[in-house]
Amino acid sequence: MPASHKVILCLSIASLLLFSCSTTGATVSPEPSLPAPVTDTPPPTSTPEPASPPETTATPIPEQPANGAVIHDDGKTVSAIDPVSGEKTLLISHDELARILPPDRSAESYTFGYERPIAIDLSPDLTKALLAICSSLDARLRCVFEYFIYSLESKDVTRLPAPADTYGIYWQWSSDSAALAGAGWTYDAAAYQITRFYSVRADGAGLQTLDAVNNGRWRIAWHPGGRVILPMTFITNFESIFVDGSGKEEISIPELAWNDAMECLSFSPDNSKVAFVIRRELPKDHDWVYVARSDFVNPTLLTEYDIDARYDCSMAWSRDQTFVSVKYLHEPGPETGQERSAGLVPLGKVVRIETGSLIELPRDVRICAWAPDGNLIYEKAGFAGAPGGIEAFSPAASRVVSLPEALQNAVKTCPHAWLSEKPAFEIPEGIPLDNACHPGETYSDEINPTVSDVSSVLFDILEATSRLDGETLEVVMKFDAAIEDLAAYTTPGITKVFNGWEALVDVDNNTLTCDTLGVEYRLSVVVRPASGGNPAAFGSAILKFDPVAGSYVRADMLAIKFDPQAKTIGMLGKIPGITTNSRLVFLSRLATGTDANPNITGDRICD
Repeated sequence: MPASHKVILCLSIASLLLFSCSTTGATVSPEPSLPAPVTDTPPPTSTPEPASPPETTATPIPEQPANGAVIHDDGKTVSAIDPVSGEKTLLISHDELARILPPDRSAESYTFGYERPIAIDLSPDLTKALLAICSSLDARLRCVFEYFIYSLESKDVTRLPAPADTYGIYWQWSSDSAALAGAGWTYDAAAYQITRFYSVRADGAGLQTLDAVNNGRWRIAWHPGGRVILPMTFITNFESIFVDGSGKEEISIPELAWNDAMECLSFSPDNSKVAFVIRRELPKDHDWVYVARSDFVNPTLLTEYDIDARYDCSMAWSRDQTFVSVKYLHEPGPETGQERSAGLVPLGKVVRIETGSLIELPRDVRICAWAPDGNLIYEKAGFAGAPGGIEAFSPAASRVVSLPEALQNAVKTCPHAWLSEKPAFEIPEGIPLDNACHPGETYSDEINPTVSDVSSVLFDILEATSRLDGETLEVVMKFDAAIEDLAAYTTPGITKVFNGWEALVDVDNNTLTCDTLGVEYRLSVVVRPASGGNPAAFGSAILKFDPVAGSYVRADMLAIKFDPQAKTIGMLGKIPGITTNSRLVFLSRLATGTDANPNITGDRICD
């Protein structure tokens, strides 16, 4: 066969290319940056409440839990969990991602110095995920990050383009999951430095270079329309930036001072209002929470309280728009070179929109997400590195409420979200090969070898046929030539590696289970060289992959039939679990060289 059809074998198995990428298109068209609100009712005024409410001591009360699904990443899998039964539905496997993506070099880096799990950021519609890895290192062993879009259903991966002068981009999903935007960062000698904003479509196309970041204030919020971003900056610079690169528009809030700083904001579920947090030059370490129409008209102060200005904040509305939560974290990324302060533990506030009053929360909790029933999910403080588990709080009743035991057992850290309904799409388990060969078919390779060595001709597979009867698989391979004398199938000087043929069986057509190719069983036929007065002879067996040992062991007998006149060899054996959807690969194996330095080549039909 031509060189392009040859396969190099590592003793017994071919290396197969199992990953492919595809992309889907998306477009971003301009629209007004701040559409009129759904309602025009101004929010009521309010009176500030005390900054540090006392710890809630109420006993948890039973409550009918919301159904739907809790989305959670436990570091090994991202799953949709039934909140009542605790049953998990796999969405993303970290192991699958590790096999698909380029190697992550976090453990070698000065940035981390340890093996960091692949960062996964699910899109709002849960059909895609943004993946981030430390793909390379600079001369100072600092990470240079690469980003990928992963499709949960197809398991296709698209690499996002990266500007040449960036080490990474703080990408953030648009609310419609069609695009991402964020600030890029780099290093000026040893100094971490934020540069400018970028946007890109979720299919990896349309990278746009946007405005430079002012005063290092790089955090953004997406407008619900998915066409503009709002950088969290001083009011004098507050504006909407079109992600298609077409321009920007000033946002005027005359009720606020020019040097008031926008820290975080969130639009209400119906997009009629926006809540935001402001910080001022004086007094320091103090936050003001406002609500306004979605076009920032008629801002009304809800409450204010003392808070360490080193905290970053994020906001979220309850589903019924009665409350807004403010989550405070001090978790600077390792790339920044900043040290985390042990005293700045996660904090949270909940504000009732109607009255502006602060709701008393239990102490030492990390706010996670709103449940569909209006309860707030939070993570309790852990001990000695162990997670504290999750609980729910009813802001309407100002009480801790019980979560199902199955959910508490399944989820120990903050979930990504609590959906009102289970995801409707089906996630295939593992990665099937779309162009796989299956039992019951005949597959041909009509290209003849161009080499003249007769041994190569003997191992050239022209056709492979298989039949399935229950779990009994019959395979027949036809060759370009055949010789009755089995000595012709051996290689002089090679006694430790046997020439032969194999049919590989991937029972579940999942390239991520069992060995590195996804293969569970091998129907193996070898030709043993003459030895001790005994002529060359066949040997055969069904081999099964042992995942604990990481190698193959003999599983069963394999019947064979060699017909030199027909130029065929047949194999017959039982393969537990095999179906017509299983994947087959047909191989021949030929060793040349010496025992000390064997060179394994051969032929292959199917991938």
